[in-house]
Amino acid sequence: MTFFLPFFLLIAGMTLFPAVFSAIAGQAQIRFDLFWTLFQDGAFRISAQVSALYAFIATLSVFFCGTTLAYLLIRLRRFWRKAVALLLFVIWALPSFVSLPIFRALLLNTIENPIASEIQAFCSILVGRFWVDLPVVALIALALFEELPPSYEESMRLEGAGTVDRFFSLFFQIAQKSLVGYLCVSFLDLMRDVNVPMMITEGRPLSYAGFTPYGIAGATTTLGFFLKNNLLDFAATDSWTFLWSQNALVTVTLLAGFWFLNRMFKRPEKTFGIWLGLEIVWSFSLGSLLFLPAFFFRDWHRRGHLRACAIIALGASLILRQLSPSTVILCFYLLFRLFPFQRAFDRLLFFFNVALAVLWIAMSGGALGFLVWLSFSRYRYLPPFPGIADAFKGLSWNNYVYLFDSGFLVNLKNSLWLGLGSGLLGVLVFSMAAYAALKNSRYHTFAKGLIGLTLVMAGMNTFVPLVLTLDALGGLNRFLPIVLAILNQSAPIAFMTAYAAFRQTDPTYAELGQIDGASRWQLFWKIVFPLAFPTVAVLFLYIFIRGRSSFIAPLLLISSPEKYPVSLRLYDWAGNPGLHHTRWGLFAAGALLTVTMMAVCSIPLPALWRKRWSSG
Repeated sequence: MTFFLPFFLLIAGMTLFPAVFSAIAGQAQIRFDLFWTLFQDGAFRISAQVSALYAFIATLSVFFCGTTLAYLLIRLRRFWRKAVALLLFVIWALPSFVSLPIFRALLLNTIENPIASEIQAFCSILVGRFWVDLPVVALIALALFEELPPSYEESMRLEGAGTVDRFFSLFFQIAQKSLVGYLCVSFLDLMRDVNVPMMITEGRPLSYAGFTPYGIAGATTTLGFFLKNNLLDFAATDSWTFLWSQNALVTVTLLAGFWFLNRMFKRPEKTFGIWLGLEIVWSFSLGSLLFLPAFFFRDWHRRGHLRACAIIALGASLILRQLSPSTVILCFYLLFRLFPFQRAFDRLLFFFNVALAVLWIAMSGGALGFLVWLSFSRYRYLPPFPGIADAFKGLSWNNYVYLFDSGFLVNLKNSLWLGLGSGLLGVLVFSMAAYAALKNSRYHTFAKGLIGLTLVMAGMNTFVPLVLTLDALGGLNRFLPIVLAILNQSAPIAFMTAYAAFRQTDPTYAELGQIDGASRWQLFWKIVFPLAFPTVAVLFLYIFIRGRSSFIAPLLLISSPEKYPVSLRLYDWAGNPGLHHTRWGLFAAGALLTVTMMAVCSIPLPALWRKRWSSG
């Protein structure tokens, strides 16, 4: 129990306790009558629809394009494969407060006004999220494909299968089974995403139907960004009850999304049909309930009936003149997957993903080069793309000189403290919990329930009651709540990594130590923990990166400029799209300095891990 207790207190204290305390303390009254009112609110409905569409398209596009890129990389020569893999790793390692503003700078240099229309703004956040998330899927899929025996693909080639057929029949199926967990986590993160709409469009352009007494929403307002705006607005008016109710409603929506994902991977076509019916009811009127019984006919799951439902849904959308984007996407997905020309659809999808992969490589190389050039430029505001002849004219070190004069080293120190505090405390908590779960099956089952709770609650729906609680207890503007929030968000991957590390250790050494009379604490610290040290060191690096790259937690929990980490300082210079006077040169110089210093700090770690492993 002693080993598992810190993990339980962390999850319960960051998820359950703030919600209960804010309600009991009288800050937020529990009013269930508000749920239906808020459910019918136009701002919430727009945010929910934007979040579902955004998460659905982004998850599928990243998965399809990432697996296609990995499939192409294993066919390249070793040099080019390593070069593209290095580019993937660099883009993945860039914090969001660096990569997203640079992407916005690229948009401003190519598109005069990215938020001129709703479709244009929505596509902007889609492309931004696609650029940030693709490296993870591509690197995981590349590792899976490299371990695949070449005889499998060779046998399919001898049987006459083409490139596209081999990809969808073998490689795509392997990636789909291996990345189910990641896709579920990614979908929930996208539903409550804050960073991308905040740093690219700020939720704009706003919709006329989104101006309500309970919130403001637009074409790029996700559920997480919707709660963030309401947290800042309602905090000024002390309207905590509405905020608490909205937070509970968003949590229920995320739980429904989590259930939907589990059903989708088991029976995808049935799940898409249910989602299509709910979308019709949500977007139109109660009269659309008449279309739902089509999904519950006997043997309704047959392809003919499902195809008919998709046609009826499209017809209803056109007749009612309320064409929902998600309805159109779902209908066309069902129709294309069920029609006889599925093979032609697969070929079109494959070559489309190849074009997206090439575009991602070009955009990534251009963004990194533009960031380096921008850090040495003399321009105060965002300059246009330089020509080859003018690229090296007017470059100077002025941005770096002013960077040190502005007290940027204090921000670096604060980020370093957040990273080290999160890493050390996280290794302690998650290692002890994983060891307890390995020794006791009840703790393992309990840990899986806590991880599921964290998957749903680790977002803005956690920060809303947390801010209310810390405001009442006087805990704002401190580093410890930020560290605990980072650990809560890192809990799923961190716990599973630590559990896998301890599970792979040889139990013979622990049994010998137990025979010699060693206590449980001695077995853990002197035998089990040193054996799993290399993986635990990787765990420390993962949490350390999450800590020094944190943005939302410091934004909501810190108000003193002297305690700003690097993320908030860079956000003040060029991260806020609403600012008219941005300092792009300072931003680029600070971003490069931050990434370089963090990379230098990480260089000695692999040597230490190898030395410890070889000596142990």
